[in-house]
Amino acid sequence: MVRIYPALIIKDTPLEQMYERRMYKPLTLDEAVRICADMNEIISRENITIIRMGLQTNEELRSGEVIAGPFHPAFGELVEQKIFFRRAQRQLEKYYSVHKRREPLAFIVNPKDISKMIGHKRSNIDLLSRTWKEPLTVIGRENQKKGAVAIERL
Repeated sequence: MVRIYPALIIKDTPLEQMYERRMYKPLTLDEAVRICADMNEIISRENITIIRMGLQTNEELRSGEVIAGPFHPAFGELVEQKIFFRRAQRQLEKYYSVHKRREPLAFIVNPKDISKMIGHKRSNIDLLSRTWKEPLTVIGRENQKKGAVAIERL
């Protein structure tokens, strides 16, 4: 089992002193999400379970203890959304390598994965729709394996 924690700058630590002296530059939230999504895919291929991504929010973290770095209360969810975006992107690339005609498509996911596929504030589905110039939607199906993304014509 693995836990993935991007480095955060916590108040009154040696890392905070390094940060103040410009000896350490933290990752942005986007960089940390991308790197952790990469790590997740590599680790998962080896059948290693990831039990947490990002620090669990607690009173200390909410009260200003984090000075800088990629802290987000739903960090793990952001990483999973990035992974779903990549899976959907690969499905579209594969689909359009065979079908040249543009047409409305749906991503098929397990109902428990719908929010991860759509993305925070529809970020995944809107970006994919703009990029591929195609109306895209998400459909949840109980028989779809959790974590998997399929594609079909509407």
